[in-house]
Amino acid sequence: MSNIKDQYTRKNIKSDILKLIIMRLDFSGVIKFDDFVEKLRTSEYINRYFKKIKRLKKIPQSCSQEEDYPKNGTLPIYREASSDIYRFVDCKIEETSKAFLDVTKDGIILNILCDGAYSGSERYTRFMVDVVGILLDVNSYISLERVGIRKIDSFEAKNKDDVSAVFDENFVVKEDLNVIEQFRESTKTSIYCENDVLYNVVQHMSKINDDQIRVVFDVDSYIVFDDSFEDKSMSLDQLYELMYVKMQDKMFDFFKDVTSVSYLQRCKHEG
Repeated sequence: MSNIKDQYTRKNIKSDILKLIIMRLDFSGVIKFDDFVEKLRTSEYINRYFKKIKRLKKIPQSCSQEEDYPKNGTLPIYREASSDIYRFVDCKIEETSKAFLDVTKDGIILNILCDGAYSGSERYTRFMVDVVGILLDVNSYISLERVGIRKIDSFEAKNKDDVSAVFDENFVVKEDLNVIEQFRESTKTSIYCENDVLYNVVQHMSKINDDQIRVVFDVDSYIVFDDSFEDKSMSLDQLYELMYVKMQDKMFDFFKDVTSVSYLQRCKHEG
């Protein structure tokens, strides 16, 4: 049976509440880390998209400490790194991109701060897979241990009507606003598994002050496995298919399931 929301797809929706995307690939067996960083630093391909590199001696401050990032307190953003971090900044993947790339011995993490300056994940996903290809050129026996993608939508509302303009009845935490005078915070966390990919889906609201309520929809998807490159069981094309299609199609389904038809219609564009 068709659904009225079926007409809305990843290709024709540009949501203005998407605030942060994190793509993370965790590895083991990276022996020639310095060679990998040097190859990234001197790569014409990388230099086309990132203009500067910084070396950080310790884990950087989380993006969550920035004023425009949703402080939802639901899931941690960073894990402790076991090595120095090389951060590639001044991103040119798209014209208004605010992305930066962190590289450690444990993995590569692409952080994309959206704020309306995001036209889709295809180029970012392809870039991440290409970075893995460079890593494999230097370290041919690495094992890919975890692939994770996280997308956080957030906005501020004054009342339940403001929330309902974006989220429908499937965003169940908004019902707690029926007692707005007493309301302080509400969170619903659901965990799903489909084709070995796990999805943590969080609905969250918290009162900032008497006039503002922070509303967050947070989807964290990941898959954990062993020796995916070491035994050649996964190619770079298969990694792209996993990240861009398998994982992110489902993430969009979760987003579409809770958003109102009127909001989806407002975000729809042709072409």
